[in-house]
Amino acid sequence: MTTAKAILRNRGSGKLEFANNTLRFYVERGRFKKTSDLVREIPVADVENAVAVDKEFSVTWKGVADVFDVESAESAKALCDEVNAARMQPQEVVEAPVEPAKPVEEMAKEVKAALREEVGEAEEVEQVEEAPQQQIQEPVKLFALGKVVEVALDVADSLFDVLRCLQGRVDWNRVESASKRAVESAEGFAGEEFFTLSLDFAGFSSAVKLRRAGEVGKEAFEVLKSMFEYFKGLTVPAERLQKAHPSCEDAGKMVLAGYLLDDVALGVVVGDCEVAKEGDKLAGVLEDLSKETGVGIDVVAVKAAVSRLIVEKAGECAVAESRAIFRKQLEELVNA
Repeated sequence: MTTAKAILRNRGSGKLEFANNTLRFYVERGRFKKTSDLVREIPVADVENAVAVDKEFSVTWKGVADVFDVESAESAKALCDEVNAARMQPQEVVEAPVEPAKPVEEMAKEVKAALREEVGEAEEVEQVEEAPQQQIQEPVKLFALGKVVEVALDVADSLFDVLRCLQGRVDWNRVESASKRAVESAEGFAGEEFFTLSLDFAGFSSAVKLRRAGEVGKEAFEVLKSMFEYFKGLTVPAERLQKAHPSCEDAGKMVLAGYLLDDVALGVVVGDCEVAKEGDKLAGVLEDLSKETGVGIDVVAVKAAVSRLIVEKAGECAVAESRAIFRKQLEELVNA
């Protein structure tokens, strides 16, 4: 039997032990920790994946991942090795060990830091006026950027849902559902004239299938970054520029605003102290859009939704309401 002191996220501290092909976690109770309650019992037959990274020991079973913070890296590795050895015992062929992934919380903070950097760069981009082009004779088709912006926001919402689901105990059923929505939403980009964005979901889908939380977070960010950079540099052929609605610049700001809203929700979940500032930045982007387009945007309503999002710890209802209010404001811009 192997035992170690550990913390099960969202449940408390106690003792983790592996004996008789079963992993058990007991939470210590009382002022002097003299009693303990069994709060988790995981038969090795139900274990789908077990990974140790430093002091973090992650066990995926029945589609859900429990993440333990063990007292030492040595104890975490010992428990992981015993669980994996027990899993492999009935098999004649031993599978190659799973490459450890970064702790999910660490990956989430890296994602937020990188997104913040991308957002900062977007604010510094100068708009370059297109040189006058020779007028063409053929009829000019209206380039409805509003539709592709809506698709981009659907993809972003789903990917940020994945990132939020990766925090604490991972519900892989929810991760898979949100991942499927992201991939299906991206199909809406196909067939749009002058629009050449093609998002690569191969690494992301593979990581989700293998249920490697750290890799899922990294791949989700890569897709988000690729889409963000595309809209940041989006252009329309000069001869059709006057027919684009909304303009390329406005479309980029609309996508930026969507990212900021989702980033607030993710920040609340991971405990980022910058969420209030990001909410103010979102309000600033919407105010700029309102001034530049002459379309009234209810920034106060969006700020109230963001406040509720923070107070209610990014609960599902608060997230859904904030997105609905935000999208309603964008509809005013697109339909103007």
